[in-house]
Amino acid sequence: MIDNAMKELEDWVGNNHTELADWAKDARSLTEEFKAGDLSEDEYKELMEDLKRSKKISDAADALAVRSKAVELIDNIITSAGVIL
Repeated sequence: MIDNAMKELEDWVGNNHTELADWAKDARSLTEEFKAGDLSEDEYKELMEDLKRSKKISDAADALAVRSKAVELIDNIITSAGVIL
């Protein structure tokens, strides 16, 4: 399930918002670290929340709709990881 949520984010970025490619890679990296046990649930949640508020997404998200979709996709990944928001 987490892989499906991550793929949805990467597809959205790849098809519509290539300027967010590095941002999506950061989400992938954090998710892989969490799955490997290198990050605790709290650390993962905090870092993913930071990613939602990062300068990368703010700079790329001129439109509220883009920012909202990006935040929704990150929330889907966090939820799919079994982390309680």
